Amino acid sequence: MVLLASTTQTALILQGGGALGAYEAGVFKVLYDRLYETGKPLFDIVAGTSIGAINAAILVSHVIKNGNSWKNADKALLDFWQRLASPTPLSGAYGEFWFGEAGRRYYSAKEFFSRGLENVHSAPNTILDYRFYDYLPYFYFSPNVTVNSRYRYDNRELRESINNYFPIATREGEPRLLTVAVDVVEGETVTFDSYLYEGKKCLICEEECGKEKLVEHVNRKHGANIRNVVRWSVYGDKGNRQAIFYEDGIDVTHGIASASIPIFYDYEEIDGHKFWDGGILSNTPLRELIQAHRDYWYKDKDQEVPDLQVYIVNMWPRKESNTTPPSDNDGLNDRRNDLTYHDKTEYDQKVANVVTDYVNFVNDLISLTTDAITEVRDTEKNKELKRRLAKIKKTPAISEKREPEKEKPRTYEDMLKGRFRIGSLVTIERTDDANDISYKWEDLTSKSVESLIVQGIEDAKKALK
Repeated sequence: MVLLASTTQTALILQGGGALGAYEAGVFKVLYDRLYETGKPLFDIVAGTSIGAINAAILVSHVIKNGNSWKNADKALLDFWQRLASPTPLSGAYGEFWFGEAGRRYYSAKEFFSRGLENVHSAPNTILDYRFYDYLPYFYFSPNVTVNSRYRYDNRELRESINNYFPIATREGEPRLLTVAVDVVEGETVTFDSYLYEGKKCLICEEECGKEKLVEHVNRKHGANIRNVVRWSVYGDKGNRQAIFYEDGIDVTHGIASASIPIFYDYEEIDGHKFWDGGILSNTPLRELIQAHRDYWYKDKDQEVPDLQVYIVNMWPRKESNTTPPSDNDGLNDRRNDLTYHDKTEYDQKVANVVTDYVNFVNDLISLTTDAITEVRDTEKNKELKRRLAKIKKTPAISEKREPEKEKPRTYEDMLKGRFRIGSLVTIERTDDANDISYKWEDLTSKSVESLIVQGIEDAKKALK
């Protein structure tokens, strides 16, 4: 017996990377052209981190505003990036004259850092840190190279640029939006979900409430203030479980939370919790996608979880175009950034497939064992074999359940429930560009945005051959 679901859902995962998000618009253009069929859903789930979360929100918002139709979703995303882009500044033009395309990108980004970036962030504000009073330019008559101050940017302009795409509240049959941020105090990824919670149990305290009484329960016992439905993110250890409620759907604060680059921007605060960019812990949110998918569909022991077909857009190249590693400062920082933020889910993909194989194998053995037991004519022996099989199923497992059910011991039988197969996984990775700079995520010049879109189109066509 092979555990294959009768249905398959398609998911798109979009990484974070600032201006590199234009590359995702190019990739999506190809996916749209290849996969879209009039009147049919293109993607059932769109998950993203940072700018990937914003791109995901733009796509889902377009579908909902157009009567659950994906028609022209590619144009909606391309239009956003064309509006967000800025002309090459004067310093960038000088940089191009002296150092070529890399110089244009380098000095453009440098100027944007210095004077701000239209539609994205303000000019920098110097934040003097008074903890150690170590912010003077000199220390023991030498330059203070470890000065304890920083620059902080205001992202109100980005908030205004994306505000019209929110809030996003969807239900089964509509595309599901998942955005990922990091709770700074708890040190955990938090997935904001546009779908309603359909379960019967309170995930905060584990009490069985029933769907009809869940709203009343969370309001009364957990201090929530919701009216009719439950949309929430629940995370953390028992006794310190956190819950973020957003009854009206994912709003602009959840999008900004996912894109609040540490130090560069201030924390984004939601219900007293402070959030940073999801890319710190999960720039390719495959784990979060898998868990959210299973948790939504597996509502009872007989529930079938749809298999997944996944597309991942990786904006940070794994391999250098040059055969020798960089030696200049900007090149070293650029390579470090690529390795820090590139797709690291290969192991997760392998584990998911291995688990599926083991689950199928165990279910085949159980089926074989059950058939064999029915052939035993001795009544007492038959009962004894059935008891032994039941005991094996209830044997405590070494592995623990994920939050918020961690305190309940997992059994061997539990490990077989709610499993689904990742039928296929396609990764479209940005080819390394010899003209890349370390702050390529800040280069929002029109020329660079257009180049990234074209690169996304070319790489996607190669990957989908």
